[in-house]
Amino acid sequence: MTDQHTDVPAQPLNREQQIARDAARRTLYEALRDAGQTPLEVPGRANNPSITIRTAHTAGYGSGAWWLTREETLPAHDPEGHIQQVLQEQGIDARAVIDEMSLWLTVASTVDAERLTELVTANITPVRRAALRLGEVLTRAGITPGTAADAARVRIGPLELPDTLRLLTALHAGAVEKFSLEHMYWGEMEKLADELMLTLERAAGARVSVDAEPGCRTCSRPDQVVVGSLETARAHQLADRIEQFLTAEQAQGATR
Repeated sequence: MTDQHTDVPAQPLNREQQIARDAARRTLYEALRDAGQTPLEVPGRANNPSITIRTAHTAGYGSGAWWLTREETLPAHDPEGHIQQVLQEQGIDARAVIDEMSLWLTVASTVDAERLTELVTANITPVRRAALRLGEVLTRAGITPGTAADAARVRIGPLELPDTLRLLTALHAGAVEKFSLEHMYWGEMEKLADELMLTLERAAGARVSVDAEPGCRTCSRPDQVVVGSLETARAHQLADRIEQFLTAEQAQGATR
């Protein structure tokens, strides 16, 4: 019998080998979570040496595989073959299948899972770690993050207006009362963008571009504020500032 996402035949494992395989699976899942992925459990036969993981696409078909290839997007032609070639170059025996929702990856053995874990961990560069941390802190602050990373900088990305006000509140360590979503016309959006730019500069210690962008009537995109990028150290500084606010907010809530 073979796994549905691989041609590797199932070779029976003894109990000790099953324990080693399951430990390798857990370690791989932890590495993927550290990389900002959400691996989903894919059941397999107890005595099958292969391990299958499934991760959802983060930005459309064929995307979200940087933790395998260090590329933000995959080539349109044969993305599965491209992934398998990258893994083969790393000495990892694996089979990749991409559908509309997920990337399925099956490694042939415990050793291959361990090598894949090492690859995932190595691909989390310092700038990527900063982007992941800032995104996690923004999420805890109730802000939908658009954080990502390129070779040297952390991109914060677009924020919808409620998230923009929430970020201002966090960075001011208090409510921002001079802006109202009910009266957020174009002139007010520009003032909001300017206010956030000044606030981010104070919080992160570096200038960040911030531009108001009106919504799109034909594509239903809401009004938003587009925020630029930061160096790694400045992204961590911004995350520190937001965490300070969250700590203070939690303490204040505990005393009520």
